[in-house]
Amino acid sequence: MTTDSATLEIGSTARFAPLRPWLLGFAAGVIALGIAAAGFLLGLSVVYEGRVLPGVSVAGVSLTGLDRAAAEARLREALPALDSGRLVVELDGESRSISYRTLGRGYDLAAIVDAALAVGRTGTPLERAADEARSLLRGTTVTPIARYDELAVARELTNVAAALDTPAVDATVTLTKDGHYLVKPSVTGLDVDTAPAAVAVAALGGASPADVTATLRTTVAQPTITTEEAQAAALAATAITSSDLKVGIDGRHLTIPASTVRGWLDFQAGPEGTLAPAVDPARVQASLRPLATTVDHAPRNAGFTMSGQKVTGVVPAVDGQTIDLPRSAGRIAAILQGALPAGPVGEISLAVATVPARLSTEAARAILPKMHLISSWTTRFVPSDHNFFGKNISVPTTMINGTVIAPGETFDFWKVVKISREAGFGPGGAIINGHTEPTGALGGGICSCSTTLFNAALRAGLQMGARANHYYYIDRYPKGLDATVFISDGGWTQDMTWTNDSPYPILIRGINTPAHVTFQLYSANLGRKVILSTPIVKNYRPAGDSVQYTKSLAPGVRYRVEYPTAGFDSWVTRTVIDASGKVIHKETYYSHYARITGLLLIGASRASSSPSPAPSP
Repeated sequence: MTTDSATLEIGSTARFAPLRPWLLGFAAGVIALGIAAAGFLLGLSVVYEGRVLPGVSVAGVSLTGLDRAAAEARLREALPALDSGRLVVELDGESRSISYRTLGRGYDLAAIVDAALAVGRTGTPLERAADEARSLLRGTTVTPIARYDELAVARELTNVAAALDTPAVDATVTLTKDGHYLVKPSVTGLDVDTAPAAVAVAALGGASPADVTATLRTTVAQPTITTEEAQAAALAATAITSSDLKVGIDGRHLTIPASTVRGWLDFQAGPEGTLAPAVDPARVQASLRPLATTVDHAPRNAGFTMSGQKVTGVVPAVDGQTIDLPRSAGRIAAILQGALPAGPVGEISLAVATVPARLSTEAARAILPKMHLISSWTTRFVPSDHNFFGKNISVPTTMINGTVIAPGETFDFWKVVKISREAGFGPGGAIINGHTEPTGALGGGICSCSTTLFNAALRAGLQMGARANHYYYIDRYPKGLDATVFISDGGWTQDMTWTNDSPYPILIRGINTPAHVTFQLYSANLGRKVILSTPIVKNYRPAGDSVQYTKSLAPGVRYRVEYPTAGFDSWVTRTVIDASGKVIHKETYYSHYARITGLLLIGASRASSSPSPAPSP
């Protein structure tokens, strides 16, 4: 079998032997033709470098042989306009037309020419040759490419949608002026979806100038909080605010009106969109604050008893009490919140906080053996209608007597002294508009008390606070070291304060004797040395005197309204040195005193209308 096969092959070859020269010649011809065609096409590419190859057209407009600029110019002239159509937007049976011109629709000439120039110039050499040949034999048509302002399209679609797009409105609950909860119903909205229009809008990128219709889709927008949920929240709130709230503290029973409780509630949306009343602890706390004035009482420092000039015993301290507002408000809010929507709650106990006295009984007992007189000052005065015959000085002195100022605590004149007729005060002298009004103010003359205590504290070496001099100088007081106090009708207050900056308590002892007021300070030995400079006086202005005759006095009777008082400025410096020799306080008190012309009233049968110089003595 091997031999037969070999014989057959030899026989076949011999049979086709006469055709071999012809086949070889044909193949050589084909190859030569291909080389020639390739050479032609290659030469064509070279000849048309940077220009459109033959046979390339756009929508019937030939671009053969044109460079980029010429091709764009021809297309600009020859192609039909693309801005004559319109985009029709349909929404719920209504339509709105938007011209292509508004959307900036036109040919993208640069992209079209790029496509025309790319014919025969992309792909492998064989692919490029095939494109060139195809274009030469049958022509190549480039599809026109349109462009439009995408932002303008989006804006126009948004405007159309906005005309119908309506947000849903949640139901709400508000408290009316007459104390009822008003439910405002929810309202469904309408959502407009522009996404379905995307497919239609994409057609604007084609070359056809025909109208394009885009249909928008609408859906109903449901509110997060429905009317029914708001009504349920209002009913729950009504249930816990239908009656007054009772609170208890320290054995006392107090009532908070239901109208106040209603004001504590807010209506808040929960995590799942539900509405529920919520009690605001801050509002509860604000409502409880006025109760503190009736429930709170301030602590009282431990006091001291005296025998003669010696401190002999201790009066126990009394702790104070105050409503713990944050805890009480939080407790009420939690109980009311927990009662929703069941209804009213029973009496709620308020939280109480203890306010310890600054000086405890134990601390007072420990310091008792060391208490002794550390400072004293006395002021003389003439009892008259200018000081309610001395009572406007003695009454505040008695109020202050026995006050104990703990370490770090501040003495405040107007926190200790409370002026009222019930306390024993009466009308007295006051400086009003630069002149003395003999009975111009309730408590007038009280400055003898404040000035005396100021000087006692000053000489004890304590840290001084508020102080102001009188309008004019009163010679009963140390020059430049007087301390006036007052509360004006307009609410302007002048106070006198000082702080116990020592480690020991200070006992204030006020002593009333005929025509004199004395303040003594008792404490442990502070070891302080106080140096007061001699007053520096400048700008001295002598005063004059005058006489006025009046029918208000019996003939010949004299009444001194204003004493002539010289005006001047003064400076007094205080230096306080502690036991170690260190200066711990140094301040200069400046006082400006006005000049006052004296006024003497003399009774006469015929009154003078104006003051005249005082008669010679």
